[in-house]
Amino acid sequence: MSSATTSDDQIKKAFLETQSKISDYTRQLNAVKTQLSLKDREGRLCDLTHKELASLPKDTGAYRAVGRMFFKADLSVLADELKVQSTEAAREAKALERASKKIEGSIIDAQDNLKELLKKRQEL
Repeated sequence: MSSATTSDDQIKKAFLETQSKISDYTRQLNAVKTQLSLKDREGRLCDLTHKELASLPKDTGAYRAVGRMFFKADLSVLADELKVQSTEAAREAKALERASKKIEGSIIDAQDNLKELLKKRQEL
């Protein structure tokens, strides 16, 4: 009888640990998804701004915001900076997508472990 209670206690302990892991993974996944949406927004904003700058005549005066000041800059320089920012945002978004897939896989594994623990508990 004591071996049954010991194994039952071990199953309960493993169950609680697995639930804790799932909640941690879920928090991580939400954080990654938030970062991913911010990077997507940043990339879209850069692309839209680049399109607007491309439609302007070359001799148009343009200014870049730096803190609370504005500095005059050439349109070509601004366009190049926007391209770099856009590609950087896309690269970071891809990395975040990979991290998201990895965390989702970890959640699935932890859920499978929970199912196995429940089956063991029912067998006792």
